[in-house]
Amino acid sequence: MSDEQLKSYFAKVSTAAQLVEQKTGIPAALISAIMSWETAAGTNATSKYNNELGIKYVGQQYATAGKVAGMYAGYKTQADFANDVARILSINGYGYPNILKTAKSSPSQWGDIIRAWNASNWAEADYNVTEIVRRADIARSVQGVSVASGGTSGAISASNLFSTLGVENPSSMTQDELFKFAGIGALVVGVLALTK
Repeated sequence: MSDEQLKSYFAKVSTAAQLVEQKTGIPAALISAIMSWETAAGTNATSKYNNELGIKYVGQQYATAGKVAGMYAGYKTQADFANDVARILSINGYGYPNILKTAKSSPSQWGDIIRAWNASNWAEADYNVTEIVRRADIARSVQGVSVASGGTSGAISASNLFSTLGVENPSSMTQDELFKFAGIGALVVGVLALTK
């Protein structure tokens, strides 16, 4: 799967991933990467029904009857999907609480969150941690940087920060704009340091 295909998919699922992040604290970029792993970047049948994580249908409140071979849930909206993800992850057992605990205690340690997800009953096949982290970095470049998703190493590149702030050509910035940018950069570094 090409990086361009992943970028297109991450743009498509950005809203769903952000809704899941709001409800669970798991960084949107990481959720997007896991979605891409679970659905082959939206190419499997469940994606057609707003089910980006291969959730089985068991009569849950937010889902409609299984759409794919009677096994998988369908969702009318991305908000319904996000509500069901949050509901499932709050179930005591199956390793799900450990996913949320890991995300809360170390939101920028994406490998740890992926390993916790892989250890739960959610993952049917072994997750490739390195590949999912790589995909999360791509998702972050498409979706922007949220406070919860400080990144894999806790560092944000200047180019990502320029892009996030809408600066197309840093060399054409005035001195005042450069000072503002430096101040925002220092603030971001400070926030990231506090989340470690």
